[in-house]
Amino acid sequence: MASVDCSYSIKGSGPAVFFVHGIGARKTSWNEVCHHLEKDFTCISYDLRGHGDSPKGFMPYSLEDLVDDLETLRQKLNIQKIHIVGHSLGGMIGPAYALSFPENVISVSLLSTAAFRTTEDKNKVLAVLTSMRENGIGPILSTLTERWFTDQFIKARSAYVEFRLQQVLETDPEVFLDVFRIYAETEMSPWLNKIKHPCLVLT
Repeated sequence: MASVDCSYSIKGSGPAVFFVHGIGARKTSWNEVCHHLEKDFTCISYDLRGHGDSPKGFMPYSLEDLVDDLETLRQKLNIQKIHIVGHSLGGMIGPAYALSFPENVISVSLLSTAAFRTTEDKNKVLAVLTSMRENGIGPILSTLTERWFTDQFIKARSAYVEFRLQQVLETDPEVFLDVFRIYAETEMSPWLNKIKHPCLVLT
């Protein structure tokens, strides 16, 4: 499948860091992070295909399509070496990119993504996907909120939680379900150890 021309934002100067958001999010999700780093790094955040201001492209998507979109953007910006920071689904795109294009990568950061799932873990994620397919995304928002945020964070940053849920509701449901499928079906354990770049893993 052909890559799409993703909408992006660039702030700061220095070594390039590509920030890859998760399911139903936006490049603006990284604004606070970029604000703290832009003095020392060139911070590039972008909307995944079908999210925010990026075109939808042809469906269904694959993880490889999302990797190709990142490579297309890197080439467009003519940046040779990059750090990659990925959250959730973005934390799968980052290492998959490093596996496909190792010569372009300096480091990879994986934030609250998923690997080495147990059968129970996988079944839980697939159950959420099935519920959304049958009943729509709205009824499952409370479950997603519990998965994404701690009770302490919800109390302290309620405005951000609402901001994040609004992003979900504004995402094309077809796109949301398709990228959630990629997240649910991707298991990185067979190939994650093949990545030899410095990695930071946070959850």
